[in-house]
Amino acid sequence: MAEAAVAIFLHTLEQVPWFAHLGKPTARDSMVVRLADWDDGPGPEASAVMAHDERLMAWHDALFAAAGEQVAEARLLWDRIAQRVVTLTADKVPYVDDEDAWYGPTACVGYAAHTAGLGGCSLLLGHLVSAELADMWGWYQAGHWPCGYASIPADASLGRLLVY
Repeated sequence: MAEAAVAIFLHTLEQVPWFAHLGKPTARDSMVVRLADWDDGPGPEASAVMAHDERLMAWHDALFAAAGEQVAEARLLWDRIAQRVVTLTADKVPYVDDEDAWYGPTACVGYAAHTAGLGGCSLLLGHLVSAELADMWGWYQAGHWPCGYASIPADASLGRLLVY
């Protein structure tokens, strides 16, 4: 069952309109903070953007910590997904392979690969994907880039998602 779900997911990667609608308005804009240009975001050092990065990494670490005997298979799938996403996306934005990791287009491709890896490996391992991660994936599927959070309110919750 997981094998079939992973195969479908890998095929789905080919159907995503990777970054085709960056900066364009959507009907869901009231739920997020929209960015219209690469330079509109707060930058990687902003605490809310760091929180986004930390959440993505925590999901990754938890997923692989729970992989048990399937950890090698999950790592191979992670690498396969990352390579495929980079191949599918690098020509959609002004991506530069040896540019700083925080250069917007390079980060955009990296985040996409990471998010897709979380989804694919979750399917392989039979883990549920959180509503938050599913929402982020939905933005990729709509041709956008969910690139961080706009703020961290006083109650330590996460603010609205930043979407380019």
